[in-house]
Amino acid sequence: MVSLDGPPDINDPVRGEGAFAKVMKTLARIPENFSSTVMVQCVVTKLNEDRLEELTDILLPTRAEELTFSFYVPPKNDTTELTWGSLERRDKAVQEVIRLKNKYPHFIWNSGRSLELTLSQNALKITRDCPILKYAVPLYLEEDQFVSPFCCYGNDVDCDLCGAWAVFAVAEKMERSQTGDLSNIPDKDKK
Repeated sequence: MVSLDGPPDINDPVRGEGAFAKVMKTLARIPENFSSTVMVQCVVTKLNEDRLEELTDILLPTRAEELTFSFYVPPKNDTTELTWGSLERRDKAVQEVIRLKNKYPHFIWNSGRSLELTLSQNALKITRDCPILKYAVPLYLEEDQFVSPFCCYGNDVDCDLCGAWAVFAVAEKMERSQTGDLSNIPDKDKK
């Protein structure tokens, strides 16, 4: 898995100067017989929400097999240019990823349902009963011992504005397992 948050002018100020070029060079060097799935992870922010299809188009001809989107998880009281400040304002970005999922169903790895759960009318139900906090134990190494933070995104996150892919993907899986209908989950998602 590699991280890219958009074309170079969007990605590099966040990920470091030259990071986009390094990732693209690495993708070009992956051999045809590489046995693992090559996935690109994009963190969607207010800054890149209008450039997601451009990133998708750049990645389609590369060795990247899948692209997944996660939505920016801000710290509490975040006023940076990355945050939307509300779930309702974030919905534009979520709708754009849903559109891309429909246009590129085999390349965009997010499921349609997990994206629906990320929309403002559903998100708080998920994040206020966070499946990751219930079923995953994040650990950080501090000096020579592991510590358990509140969340894998840190101790000061705004859970009400969480857009973490894992939270909504796990919520979708839990929702489906409660109905007992696993027939429409792709094999790679049944693990």
